[in-house]
Amino acid sequence: MSHSNLGDHAVDLVAMFPEKFPNVRRFYFKPYTPQPGFEERMGELSICQLFLEQSNVATIVQKMLGSPDVKETASSLEEVGADHFSSRYSSLRDECRQKDQVLALCSYCRDPDDNEMHIPMMDFRVRSGGDSGRKLEFLSEALRGLGQTDGVLLDSGKSYHYFGFHLLTQCNWRKFMAQSLLLGSLVDVRYISHRLQAGTATLRLTTSEHKTKMPQVVAHVG
Repeated sequence: MSHSNLGDHAVDLVAMFPEKFPNVRRFYFKPYTPQPGFEERMGELSICQLFLEQSNVATIVQKMLGSPDVKETASSLEEVGADHFSSRYSSLRDECRQKDQVLALCSYCRDPDDNEMHIPMMDFRVRSGGDSGRKLEFLSEALRGLGQTDGVLLDSGKSYHYFGFHLLTQCNWRKFMAQSLLLGSLVDVRYISHRLQAGTATLRLTTSEHKTKMPQVVAHVG
């Protein structure tokens, strides 16, 4: 993907995915209503403060765990075939807009032989803004360390997201997600845990009342 894509919004980037991934026959999307994140549920409590909390212990643990994930299979997602991608992708965005939901792309996809494949995705905890050049350089090098040699970083308004352009088998996707945990505080470990449980990564593409920034391409990896 050329450097002319710098500045593109996520919705425009994904509109090109049938061309970028010619071996994908079926893509999958997830419409959802954004919920409070971990920090909003728990506040900025340290481990020591957590043990001193007077709340019921079971309640605290449940807040930490969040809602239990249900494995997201093809039947629970919105399937979009590569041969009619443009029209269906557009209608999904319209439906989400009307319901004040957001639309996320799933890593999970299918090739012409119906094999499960995955688009590499990652959600980082590194706050966007500030000295973004140094941050993007660091994240790009970290991704190359994970074997990612072709992809883009996006600014979500809060942190950075990653889309890779080389498909992974299911086994290699799980390996990629697990290895990413070794990056420690760079990555959102809760995101990785939830996505491994669900069987697919997801990244937000559109906006809603509570997610007002559309992710935007800010750097290339590779």
